[in-house]
Amino acid sequence: MGLADLKKNSTPSNNRLALAASIEDFIEGANLYAMGLPQQRGAVISLDNHRLRQGAVKPQAKKRRPNFRKATFTLSEPAIAHLAEMASDCDVAKSKLVRFLIEHHYQLTTEERQHIERALAVD
Repeated sequence: MGLADLKKNSTPSNNRLALAASIEDFIEGANLYAMGLPQQRGAVISLDNHRLRQGAVKPQAKKRRPNFRKATFTLSEPAIAHLAEMASDCDVAKSKLVRFLIEHHYQLTTEERQHIERALAVD
């Protein structure tokens, strides 16, 4: 893009960037920059044909994470305080701790679940 492209009633310039990067490459480069790590140069992808050009470095495969979905729950103030305290004591993220507690409760038998739920006086 040239300065001529910024004018309201002008003809677009012929100066086009020859190299294009995918969004994933751009984000990965931004993440590397934010962490202070050197960026990998040469990974150029043409948006026209979505193929790596000759001599380009193949992007590294990303780590697979389990698929998570965001969920919204309503918790009491004491429950939030207890969750925060347990998370800080264990040095574990609150969402991971909630997943752990759900999995633990899920593995109980129905009778064990009902016994625990009757014993707890939680609103």
